[in-house]
Amino acid sequence: MSTPFQKAALARRSHRSLTAVSTLSDAELEQLIEFALVNSPSTMNSQTSRVVLLLKEEHVRFWEMAKNGARKVQEGDHLANTLLRHSNFQKGYGTILLFEDSETYKGSAQLQDHGAGILHYVLWTSIAEAGMGASLQHQQSFAQDEAKEAYSLPATWNLVAQMPFGVVAEGVTLPVKSVVPLETRFKSFGGAK
Repeated sequence: MSTPFQKAALARRSHRSLTAVSTLSDAELEQLIEFALVNSPSTMNSQTSRVVLLLKEEHVRFWEMAKNGARKVQEGDHLANTLLRHSNFQKGYGTILLFEDSETYKGSAQLQDHGAGILHYVLWTSIAEAGMGASLQHQQSFAQDEAKEAYSLPATWNLVAQMPFGVVAEGVTLPVKSVVPLETRFKSFGGAK
């Protein structure tokens, strides 16, 4: 069995070597994000996820903020590795900043995380289906406050992840994905054998 969704899911991998090229127009990228926001379920339909799309120079600016933040708290090899990762992300076409609004939903943070995870997966898979690569990053401690100020975002928006994206650099091959044996991860009862 191979459905279009399964093909898109297979294409969704962590790509960190990106180019400043998009297969979609900026307007199509906005539509992709709007579609994901409207069609990704959330706990009690709370719709707590918030998204900021940064393109071109704003995308580069965000990763400069992250580099500056890293310089304040890291040093040595750890800092050098972080700066290299951030420089690689800057080579992409854009970054999707993923926030959760703490003012919107006062229930379980774990349930809120479930909705956020679904949105992240829908966005990432949609980008892959459009012929681009992306990765989900968690560098918010380096740039959250600066990003909120730079883009005049509400204080209640908490940055939970960043998704740099773009056409994958030529010649990049990903390793075969390792998979834990399914018999240790999946059980089925009551169905036909």
